Amino acid sequence: MKLIIHRGTHEIGGSCVELCSDSGDTRIVLDIGMPLVEPDESPFEWKKYQRKPIEDLISRKIMPPVEGLYYICQQPSVSAVILSHAHQDH
Repeated sequence: MKLIIHRGTHEIGGSCVELCSDSGDTRIVLDIGMPLVEPDESPFEWKKYQRKPIEDLISRKIMPPVEGLYYICQQPSVSAVILSHAHQDH
């Protein structure tokens, strides 16, 4: 089993962690957080981004770059997504 931290180690909010079997056949993503603040430290406002395409959200680092997570722009390969708790970032 591998643990992959996609983001959240150097920020508050925006965490995204993946558990992956050794074979790679099973992938579970834990929490798909969004930033709590903008790069300039102002509060993050989801309304500014909610109509943007997923590719744009990934490139702006609003959504984490997890290969196979977003069926709109990739072939799905994530087995499950678990949200550990309710928070404004996920």
